[in-house]
Amino acid sequence: FDWTVLQHVAEDRELLWEWKTSDHFEITDHGTDGFPTAERVNMTHGNAIAFDTDGNILLSFRNLNEVTKIDAQTGDVIWRFGGGFQNEFTFVGDPKGRIEGQHGLRVVEPGVIQLMDNGDQPPSRLVRYRMDEQAMTATLVLEYIHASSVYSRVGGGTDVMPSGGGLVSFGRGGVVAEVSEAGEQVWELLNLDGLYVFRTQRLPSLYASERRK
Repeated sequence: FDWTVLQHVAEDRELLWEWKTSDHFEITDHGTDGFPTAERVNMTHGNAIAFDTDGNILLSFRNLNEVTKIDAQTGDVIWRFGGGFQNEFTFVGDPKGRIEGQHGLRVVEPGVIQLMDNGDQPPSRLVRYRMDEQAMTATLVLEYIHASSVYSRVGGGTDVMPSGGGLVSFGRGGVVAEVSEAGEQVWELLNLDGLYVFRTQRLPSLYASERRK
Protein backbone atom coordinates (compact mmCIF):
# COMPACT_ATOMS: atom_id res chain seq x y z
CA PHE A 1 0.00 0.00 0.00
CA ASP A 2 1.18 3.55 -0.80
CA TRP A 3 0.53 6.15 1.90
CA THR A 4 1.04 9.94 1.95
CA VAL A 5 3.72 11.42 4.24
CA LEU A 6 3.93 15.11 5.19
CA GLN A 7 7.27 16.52 6.36
CA HIS A 8 8.55 19.85 7.68
CA VAL A 9 12.21 20.19 6.76
CA ALA A 10 14.61 22.93 7.93
CA GLU A 11 16.91 24.84 5.59
CA ASP A 12 19.78 22.56 6.61
CA ARG A 13 17.57 19.55 5.67
CA GLU A 14 16.96 18.54 9.28
CA LEU A 15 13.61 16.79 9.63
CA LEU A 16 11.60 18.87 12.10
CA TRP A 17 8.20 17.20 11.89
CA GLU A 18 6.62 14.27 10.11
CA TRP A 19 3.02 13.16 9.73
CA LYS A 20 2.04 9.83 8.18
CA THR A 21 -1.40 8.95 6.93
CA SER A 22 -0.72 5.34 7.85
CA ASP A 23 -0.68 6.37 11.54
CA HIS A 24 -4.12 7.98 11.36
CA PHE A 25 -6.12 6.23 8.63
CA GLU A 26 -7.26 2.65 8.16
CA ILE A 27 -7.14 0.50 5.05
CA THR A 28 -10.93 0.33 5.20
CA ASP A 29 -11.08 4.14 4.78
CA HIS A 30 -10.14 3.71 1.12
CA GLY A 31 -12.73 5.15 -1.21
CA THR A 32 -13.76 1.93 -2.88
CA ASP A 33 -16.53 -0.58 -2.37
CA GLY A 34 -15.11 -3.30 -0.20
CA PHE A 35 -11.51 -4.07 0.69
CA PRO A 36 -8.79 -2.98 -1.81
CA THR A 37 -7.45 -6.09 -3.54
CA ALA A 38 -5.11 -4.72 -6.22
CA GLU A 39 -1.44 -5.68 -6.10
CA ARG A 40 -0.55 -2.05 -5.43
CA VAL A 41 -3.03 0.39 -3.89
CA ASN A 42 -2.57 4.17 -3.73
CA MET A 43 -4.38 4.54 -0.44
CA THR A 44 -4.67 8.30 -0.08
CA HIS A 45 -3.12 10.18 -3.03
CA GLY A 46 -2.43 13.43 -1.21
CA ASN A 47 -2.63 16.23 -3.78
CA ALA A 48 -2.93 19.55 -1.92
CA ILE A 49 -1.91 21.24 1.31
CA ALA A 50 -3.01 24.57 2.78
CA PHE A 51 -2.57 26.37 6.07
CA ASP A 52 -5.91 27.30 7.59
CA THR A 53 -6.26 30.78 9.09
CA ASP A 54 -5.98 29.29 12.60
CA GLY A 55 -2.52 27.91 11.78
CA ASN A 56 -3.59 24.29 11.43
CA ILE A 57 -3.16 22.24 8.26
CA LEU A 58 -5.65 21.18 5.60
CA LEU A 59 -4.80 18.23 3.38
CA SER A 60 -6.61 16.88 0.33
CA PHE A 61 -6.64 13.14 -0.25
CA ARG A 62 -8.06 12.38 -3.66
CA ASN A 63 -8.43 8.64 -3.23
CA LEU A 64 -10.33 9.05 0.02
CA ASN A 65 -12.59 11.76 -1.48
CA GLU A 66 -11.63 13.70 1.61
CA VAL A 67 -10.21 16.94 3.01
CA THR A 68 -8.63 16.40 6.41
CA LYS A 69 -7.73 19.05 8.98
CA ILE A 70 -4.86 18.25 11.34
CA ASP A 71 -3.38 20.01 14.36
CA ALA A 72 -0.09 21.59 13.24
CA GLN A 73 1.47 21.01 16.68
CA THR A 74 0.28 17.56 17.71
CA GLY A 75 -0.63 16.00 14.36
CA ASP A 76 -4.03 14.96 15.72
CA VAL A 77 -6.87 14.78 13.22
CA ILE A 78 -9.32 17.63 13.93
CA TRP A 79 -11.92 16.68 11.33
CA ARG A 80 -12.53 14.77 8.12
CA PHE A 81 -14.75 16.14 5.36
CA GLY A 82 -15.89 15.00 1.93
CA GLY A 83 -17.51 12.14 0.11
CA GLY A 84 -15.51 9.35 1.70
CA PHE A 85 -16.45 6.76 4.27
CA GLN A 86 -15.27 8.87 7.22
CA ASN A 87 -17.00 12.18 6.45
CA GLU A 88 -17.98 13.96 9.69
CA PHE A 89 -19.90 16.90 8.22
CA THR A 90 -23.47 17.44 7.12
CA PHE A 91 -23.69 19.12 3.72
CA VAL A 92 -26.06 22.11 3.65
CA GLY A 93 -27.42 23.66 0.46
CA ASP A 94 -25.56 21.25 -1.81
CA PRO A 95 -27.88 19.01 -3.84
CA LYS A 96 -25.04 16.62 -4.60
CA GLY A 97 -24.09 16.34 -0.93
CA ARG A 98 -20.54 15.07 -1.42
CA ILE A 99 -17.20 15.67 -3.13
CA GLU A 100 -15.21 13.11 -5.10
CA GLY A 101 -11.65 13.00 -6.43
CA GLN A 102 -11.10 16.64 -5.52
CA HIS A 103 -8.15 18.88 -6.47
CA GLY A 104 -6.98 22.46 -5.92
CA LEU A 105 -7.77 22.89 -2.22
CA ARG A 106 -7.52 26.56 -1.12
CA VAL A 107 -8.46 28.61 1.94
CA VAL A 108 -10.61 31.59 0.86
CA GLU A 109 -11.10 33.25 4.25
CA PRO A 110 -11.60 32.13 7.85
CA GLY A 111 -13.98 29.18 7.77
CA VAL A 112 -14.30 28.98 3.97
CA ILE A 113 -12.50 26.50 1.73
CA GLN A 114 -12.50 26.12 -2.05
CA LEU A 115 -11.76 23.16 -4.29
CA MET A 116 -12.51 21.52 -7.60
CA ASP A 117 -14.94 18.65 -7.15
CA ASN A 118 -13.89 16.39 -10.01
CA GLY A 119 -16.72 13.97 -9.36
CA ASP A 120 -17.18 10.32 -10.27
CA GLN A 121 -19.29 11.40 -13.25
CA PRO A 122 -19.97 14.69 -15.11
CA PRO A 123 -20.00 17.52 -14.46
CA SER A 124 -16.92 18.65 -12.55
CA ARG A 125 -17.44 21.84 -10.55
CA LEU A 126 -15.74 24.61 -8.59
CA VAL A 127 -17.16 24.76 -5.07
CA ARG A 128 -16.76 26.70 -1.83
CA TYR A 129 -17.98 25.62 1.58
CA ARG A 130 -18.37 27.45 4.86
CA MET A 131 -17.13 25.04 7.49
CA ASP A 132 -18.82 25.29 10.89
CA GLU A 133 -16.57 23.28 13.19
CA GLN A 134 -19.03 23.45 16.09
CA ALA A 135 -22.21 22.41 14.27
CA MET A 136 -20.14 20.22 11.90
CA THR A 137 -21.89 21.54 8.82
CA ALA A 138 -20.44 22.39 5.40
CA THR A 139 -22.63 24.99 3.70
CA LEU A 140 -22.27 25.46 -0.05
CA VAL A 141 -21.62 29.18 -0.70
CA LEU A 142 -20.41 28.96 -4.31
CA GLU A 143 -20.86 26.45 -7.10
CA TYR A 144 -19.71 26.90 -10.68
CA ILE A 145 -20.42 24.36 -13.40
CA HIS A 146 -19.19 25.43 -16.82
CA ALA A 147 -21.33 22.91 -18.68
CA SER A 148 -22.88 19.55 -17.96
CA SER A 149 -20.34 17.94 -20.30
CA VAL A 150 -17.19 19.49 -18.79
CA TYR A 151 -15.59 16.75 -16.73
CA SER A 152 -12.18 15.56 -15.63
CA ARG A 153 -11.88 12.51 -13.40
CA VAL A 154 -8.26 13.44 -12.65
CA GLY A 155 -6.29 16.67 -12.36
CA GLY A 156 -7.33 20.28 -12.31
CA GLY A 157 -6.81 23.10 -9.83
CA THR A 158 -8.16 26.30 -8.37
CA ASP A 159 -6.97 29.67 -7.13
CA VAL A 160 -8.53 32.50 -5.15
CA MET A 161 -8.62 35.84 -6.97
CA PRO A 162 -7.88 39.24 -5.36
CA SER A 163 -11.47 40.23 -6.17
CA GLY A 164 -12.78 37.39 -4.04
CA GLY A 165 -13.70 35.29 -7.03
CA GLY A 166 -12.18 32.01 -8.09
CA LEU A 167 -10.07 30.55 -10.89
CA VAL A 168 -10.49 26.95 -11.98
CA SER A 169 -8.78 24.71 -14.52
CA PHE A 170 -10.83 21.63 -15.35
CA GLY A 171 -7.95 19.21 -15.88
CA ARG A 172 -8.71 17.23 -19.02
CA GLY A 173 -12.07 18.96 -19.38
CA GLY A 174 -10.75 21.53 -21.89
CA VAL A 175 -11.76 24.67 -19.97
CA VAL A 176 -10.20 27.30 -17.72
CA ALA A 177 -12.53 29.89 -16.19
CA GLU A 178 -12.64 32.75 -13.72
CA VAL A 179 -15.79 33.40 -11.72
CA SER A 180 -16.93 36.20 -9.45
CA GLU A 181 -17.51 35.79 -5.73
CA ALA A 182 -21.16 35.18 -6.61
CA GLY A 183 -20.19 32.35 -8.95
CA GLU A 184 -20.83 34.24 -12.19
CA GLN A 185 -18.41 33.59 -15.05
CA VAL A 186 -16.00 36.48 -15.71
CA TRP A 187 -14.03 34.91 -18.57
CA GLU A 188 -13.23 31.54 -20.06
CA LEU A 189 -10.44 29.88 -22.03
CA LEU A 190 -11.68 27.20 -24.41
CA ASN A 191 -10.39 24.92 -27.18
CA LEU A 192 -8.07 23.07 -24.83
CA ASP A 193 -9.44 19.67 -25.82
CA GLY A 194 -6.79 16.99 -25.66
CA LEU A 195 -4.64 19.01 -23.28
CA TYR A 196 -4.14 18.31 -19.59
CA VAL A 197 -4.33 21.65 -17.75
CA PHE A 198 -3.49 20.61 -14.23
CA ARG A 199 -3.07 24.09 -12.79
CA THR A 200 -3.48 27.73 -13.75
CA GLN A 201 -2.09 30.68 -11.85
CA ARG A 202 -2.71 34.41 -11.99
CA LEU A 203 0.48 36.46 -12.54
CA PRO A 204 0.09 39.92 -10.99
CA SER A 205 3.03 41.27 -13.01
CA LEU A 206 0.94 40.99 -16.16
CA TYR A 207 -1.57 43.49 -14.77
CA ALA A 208 -0.26 47.07 -14.95
CA SER A 209 -2.23 48.21 -11.91
CA GLU A 210 -0.60 45.56 -9.74
CA ARG A 211 3.04 45.86 -10.82
CA ARG A 212 5.41 46.92 -8.09
CA LYS A 213 6.53 50.53 -8.46
